[in-house]
Amino acid sequence: MRYRRILPRLVVLLLLITACRNSPTSGLPLDIESRIQILDTAGNTLPRVKGFTFVRPEQVVVLRYHWHVLGDAPVAGNPRILVHLTDSGGAIVWQDDHDPVPPVRSWRKGENYVYDRLVCLPDMVPEPDLRLSAGIYQTGPPSCHFLIRQGDDHVRKTELCRLHFHQGTRVVYAEGWDMLEQDDPSLSLGRWTYQKAEWLIGNPGKPFYLRIRGTARPDCFDKPQKMTVTVRDAVLGTVIMSDSEIDRVFRVDFPDLEAGGSIPVGIVLDRTFVPDECDGNGDLRRLGVRLQPPELGQASFQNGFYSEERDRWLRWRWMGSEGLIEFINPHAPCRLFLSMDTAFDQWNAPPEIRLFLNGRPLTEFRLIPGESNRLIDLNPEQLDPEPIFLLAVRTDRIFEEHAGKEGIGRRLGVRVKKALLIPVD
Repeated sequence: MRYRRILPRLVVLLLLITACRNSPTSGLPLDIESRIQILDTAGNTLPRVKGFTFVRPEQVVVLRYHWHVLGDAPVAGNPRILVHLTDSGGAIVWQDDHDPVPPVRSWRKGENYVYDRLVCLPDMVPEPDLRLSAGIYQTGPPSCHFLIRQGDDHVRKTELCRLHFHQGTRVVYAEGWDMLEQDDPSLSLGRWTYQKAEWLIGNPGKPFYLRIRGTARPDCFDKPQKMTVTVRDAVLGTVIMSDSEIDRVFRVDFPDLEAGGSIPVGIVLDRTFVPDECDGNGDLRRLGVRLQPPELGQASFQNGFYSEERDRWLRWRWMGSEGLIEFINPHAPCRLFLSMDTAFDQWNAPPEIRLFLNGRPLTEFRLIPGESNRLIDLNPEQLDPEPIFLLAVRTDRIFEEHAGKEGIGRRLGVRVKKALLIPVD
């Protein structure tokens, strides 16, 4: 009797190994269909027009996954769900790969499995119309993609829906920008300024943080350049370019800041340089600094956080045992969206997270793998009447990062990927 129970599992495992080894890009066919619903945080289905679901960059939504098992789908190992948002060329813009509950290996014929995932869509997209697709893959060993049902066919990834991203904050390069970048035709690294340059940005109609990032060439000057940033001709601040990286955040708050129109953001350099005089490369342009498109937001990372890191579409900041995030006070009911995780393999038990709002306890929870995104309701009484408020994030566990070439390892607790305020209608 014991062998009768073990034999079917061995057959499934051998089929999986054979399929994955013989075809690294397509594995064992599974009679499983998938579809999706996209909801806002209040539970309303997002509008759909001509086959496209309309969303905004950096919008927090609920992805409701539906999986229907049509036939026998015995799966060994630990399959994961693959979810990719891709552009017209097939490049991955964003992803939501995850482990479903219950796991795929326990799915049974004739059953429907439905679950929700709270996610934040990407803040920058290469084009407005993108495709959201799903699949199932085996992490290994051996590793491969299964084939799931799409109509009468089996495919590696099935299209769930198409998303149309509304225009986010509009940025116009008004004047003072060099348009020729042969080493970066897509301008993903930003554009060089002349001595004076100006952006026109869409007016959000409320106070905001303005983040300016880019690079300078301090090696071309005997003393650092000075960059002055202005909004409506009022000086926000100055930046001394003592090293090549530029990353500054300014708070913009005018009494007459109303929605509509554009806001001029000016960049003024005290000096410029000619690349040929530094590198001997024949480039005779007279340039200032190279800046990426400005970013507008409602949060600014303060004490306790390390510098921003990124990997393609994902950006994050590590903190130690405590980090402070400054928010512009909306003076209205809102919801705090936090996305964070950590190196879970460092501990035997999940770390405890405690949040404090303006020094007062807000909430606490255990940070569990697969549950890294949270929504927390806030009301005006909690936020106080001040123009800003502070959120303190504390963790009870930290670990020593492996020391790099400099021989210094950081002491890390959790990494925060997103911190947003969502208005409550």
